[in-house]
Order: sequence, then C-alpha cells, then structure tokens
Amino acid sequence: MAGERIGKTYEAILKVVLDNLKLQKTFTGNVYWNESIDGVSVEPDFTIGKDKDHPSIVLMVTHSGSSKNSDMKTWRNLGELCELKGAITPSPQIFNIVFDTTIKEDLKKLQAAAFDGQLLIGDLVYGQEISEWVDANESLLPVDQGEKVSAIQNNIKTDTILKMLISKIKNDLKNCLLQPKDDLKQLWLLDSQRPSSPAPKAKETYIRRGMSKFLVFEDCDIALNLFRGKKVKHSEIGSYITTLGFAKKTLNGLCPTDEEILSAVKMLKDDEIKFLYHSMDNNETIQGYVEQLRNSTNIVVAAKYLCDEYDSLCNAQVLYKRLIQLHDDPNALVSSKLFSSNHPPADVWLFTIIFEVIKASTGQSNGYGYAQLANDVIERGYGTPVDLSSANQFGGGFGFSAWLLRKETLFKKELVDGIAHVLSTKLTQLGKSIVLECCQDILNAYIHNLIEAKLCTYKDFEPLFLILQKSIPKIPHVHYRTCFAEKAGLNGRSGVTTVALVGNTIINWQSSYEGHPADKTKELSGRAVGLRYTWDEKTKKFKKRPGVEKLILFLDGTWKQKHLHALVQAGWDEIFYPDEIDKLKNAII
Repeated sequence: MAGERIGKTYEAILKVVLDNLKLQKTFTGNVYWNESIDGVSVEPDFTIGKDKDHPSIVLMVTHSGSSKNSDMKTWRNLGELCELKGAITPSPQIFNIVFDTTIKEDLKKLQAAAFDGQLLIGDLVYGQEISEWVDANESLLPVDQGEKVSAIQNNIKTDTILKMLISKIKNDLKNCLLQPKDDLKQLWLLDSQRPSSPAPKAKETYIRRGMSKFLVFEDCDIALNLFRGKKVKHSEIGSYITTLGFAKKTLNGLCPTDEEILSAVKMLKDDEIKFLYHSMDNNETIQGYVEQLRNSTNIVVAAKYLCDEYDSLCNAQVLYKRLIQLHDDPNALVSSKLFSSNHPPADVWLFTIIFEVIKASTGQSNGYGYAQLANDVIERGYGTPVDLSSANQFGGGFGFSAWLLRKETLFKKELVDGIAHVLSTKLTQLGKSIVLECCQDILNAYIHNLIEAKLCTYKDFEPLFLILQKSIPKIPHVHYRTCFAEKAGLNGRSGVTTVALVGNTIINWQSSYEGHPADKTKELSGRAVGLRYTWDEKTKKFKKRPGVEKLILFLDGTWKQKHLHALVQAGWDEIFYPDEIDKLKNAII
C-alpha cells in the first residue's frame, strides 16, 4: 500500500500544478481528479473539460518503481488510451505523465509514439529531487486527496525547494500540453470510421484452469468417465484424487467435486479434451508438476523430517551438506518406503519443504519467492550480481530451477552454499514453534501453491490455441509489430504481438480469471488498434494494415459484459468462446 500512497502524492503534486496552469489560462475547463466518465470503463487520473463526461484533455499518471512489469503496464496504458479515444466524441488529447521512471527505453519510445504528449519527469534533471521530496514527506501528508493538495500548497509557501520543483513541472507540463501531434489525429479519425458490432453475451468458462487440473489424472478415459457422470470405482484412480479435492468417495464410487474441471469437460468435446491432454505428454515441466501433485503427500514426510531435524538444519554447513546429498540421491536422508507409492520426490525435497514453510509463515501465497531468495544469496556475498540474470545460475531454466529438479547443471555449489546460509538463518529467525505450526497444514498450502502458482499458470500450456490448432490444421503463429512500435522505429521484441493469421483474419486468444480480466481488457484494447493499422514511414501516416480485414478474439475466463463491450469498442470485430469454435471458423474471411 505504500506504493499507492506515494502514487497519490505524485498525483496531488500534479493537481497543484494543473490548478496553477488553469489560473494562467493554459487551458479552459475544469480539472477533475479520479472521476469516472459515463460509458467508459477506464477511470482516468485527470480530465479537463466543461464537465467530467466530455473532457478535451486526459492525463494518465504513472509512478513506476520497477522495470520488471513495465511492458505489461505499457500495454495497459495503451489500452486505456485506445478506449478513451474510441469512446469519447470528439476524441480528447491524451498525455502520459510519468514520475520516478524505471521504464525500459524502448517502451518510452513506444508510448511517445502513441500519446499526444509524454512527460517523463523521472528522466529530467529535477526528477530525482521530486522523488526524494515525496519519499521524505509522503508519510507526513494527510490521506484525504483534497487535504493532501492543501497541505502541499501550504508547504510551497515555506519550502523553497518544493516551490522550485513545482515551477519546473508547471513549465514542462505547459509545453507538453501545447504541442500535440497531428499524425495521431489522422489515426483516430481513421479508426472512428471503423464499423463495430454489438458485444456477445458474457459467460464464465474455465478451460485453461479446468484442463490444467485434468492433466493430473493418469488415465484420460477414466477421468472423462468420472466427469461425464459415469460410474468410476475407488480403485480405478489413485487416492491423490481425493487428497487434491478433485473428487470424493461415496458408496457408489467416486463423485467429481472440482467445479472448474466439470465446467471444462461440459464445454468441450471428448476429442478436444483428449487432444489437449495428450499435447502435454512430453512436456517435462508439466509432467513434473503433475507427478508432484500425484505424490503430494510426500511433503508430509518432508515436513516431519524438518521438524525432527530442526536444530541441526539451523546450522548452514549441515544444511548445505544435506542439500548436496539430496541432489545426488533423493533417498539419502529417509527411506524410500516412507514416500507415497515408493516414489521419491523428483526435486531436492528438503529445500522445497523449508521454502514452503518460509512462504507459509508470511501468510501470503507469494510472500517469499525464488527472486527474493536469489537476491538474498547475492547480498550475503555468494556469487556475483551477474548470477541473478545468468541462464546457468539464477536467471534461467538451466541453472537453479534445473538443480532443484536434481538435474546435472552448471549451477555453482557456491550458490547452493549461499542458499543454505539464507534458509538456515530464516529457520532460526522463525523459531521452532512457528516452523512446527506451519508444518501442520503444509499439505494444503503445498497443493495450493503447485496448482495456483505453477500448474494453472504454466505459459506453454495454451488450451485455446490448441483448440484452434485442432480445428484449423497448420494454423500459424504470426508476430506483428504494432503501428505504434513501427512509428517509434523499434526493433527486437518491443511492441510485438503474437497472434494467428488465417486468410485475412487475425485471431488472438486469452484466458483470464478473477480480478485480471479488467487489466487484460486494457492490454487487448491497445493491441487491437496496434494490429489493425500500420505506420507508413514514407508518407508519415497511419493506414490500414494490408492483408488484415478482421480481428477475432477467442476468450476463456471470467470476463464481464463491460469487458466485452470495451473490447468490441476498441476494435475486436468478433468475440467467441471455446464452445463456439465452429462459429469462429465460419467468421474467418
């Protein structure tokens, strides 16, 4: 929440600046802060106009403290830009204001090409001074927005540094507002002439989540019988199915209980389900997750070992030695007979149990991650900062993650030593009573983490594209550089969207659940405009992309009606769900 409070302080500073510019008659109209526009899903940071629903100027304000998520944030900004341009008549001028910037350089250029103006305050000479002032004073300012603005205005009277900083922002923002780009007017005029159809009726689907969990079953046909309502005996499926909560035992056999699997099976045909299931037969990562879930009770054995050996494992040298032993032999510390079905864990299970306990102690599913562990190891003096990004160390699939799965790797033993020191220190800090408490419910936490953070989010399992692939053989992946990226002259992967192209139709696919469809709607809205048009470097104008006559979106998840409306408004011509694959095929031109 600290980041949100800091963001509001930056906005309050900007509100003071805008009020000053209004007094100087730099623009006409009233300034509105965080007020929704009728008929638009986006809540802009600032709008300027005769009333809140008819702005002539919109300001989008970003406080970005990390470059890691800047690509995702950029697409969301572009999505908001496209929705606002398409929903408001006449189209307002939209400006991007960024404080404390750590955005990648290519993304700065991309946004500069798309917005009517961009002010990167964090990149200016006084940007660091603004950041330092906010860090020093944020906690002293009131929480209420209006009171925060009043407090800043009062501080200006006595704080000469703040007064100087406000003056510099005011001058730079004034110049930004008075220099909009004519080439963008031509793009939005072109887009306003595009016909649009009504959005389809929204419905909830769980294809990605349901089919991800379906992969855990050892026999696809028996699993289909179970979820089609046919009788399945207890002996036909391993006991893991009830441990995971996918089914329960009854007098008449097993009864399916997982609503997401039931939903996916109900929506798809048997041949589609089998195609999805067998598409992952040779995927080592997925099969590793599946094997861990089938033998999830192994974590209980590991938890007992941790509790019994707690005192010894608080010694970093002892822990290091045992991690090395387990990497070579999973049965080095306990008898294989203790593991489920005589199946030893495929990973360095002592690391896994300690890590799960540390994570559980935070009370959050993402309370402690591999990236944090890697940083802790380097900060303690093990390895070098380069190891954080090296593919053979912490930075890729050939280093730490491969070592954890007991593979032969180039992962340094020095880093394993560092891991042992970090984990033993954290165990000591937690104390034995907390460790024992966390271990009591570790099975449920372990299963939840495997399913939610790994299995259901695995990037290379794309059920929607696989359904397309089954129905439209040899459907190609095509990489398009969006019109904004073309205008910015970007190379590499920046501003590139991967879609399928069939005939003159672009098809994009997206699964999104719970609170994420709103953000995905913004991203996809930006991509729609970027895909439909291209930048002509010779004429310095935007034009329709040659060979593209229609944009189709293939969706799965918990999208609401307002999301579908925004997507159609942004330029997706037709939207289909997984049980409408035949309709989708007929819509291709």
